[in-house]
Amino acid sequence: MSDIWIISDGKPGHLNQSLGLVEALTALNLHIVSQVLSVSDAWRSLFSTHSKPKLIISAGSGTQLINALLALRYRVPNVLLMKPNYPQTLFSLLL
Repeated sequence: MSDIWIISDGKPGHLNQSLGLVEALTALNLHIVSQVLSVSDAWRSLFSTHSKPKLIISAGSGTQLINALLALRYRVPNVLLMKPNYPQTLFSLLL
């Protein structure tokens, strides 16, 4: 079971931003487990019975919609590492 789901669009820069945030959380001595999901795997997770994450993180315009939908489906906070193309209220934190 992963505490944090990182949604990746496959672009190394976007993934590194998300991993950097997880690394910073880990530096706070939080015992967390993260999992990287591709956008297509994230879409499949929307309709599956996965154990739910505690936080969803993503960067990149191709990840915004699924980030918001997963957060709504699992009722967990989400972080977007960019200015969104969707209403800001869909995200718990924007960086």
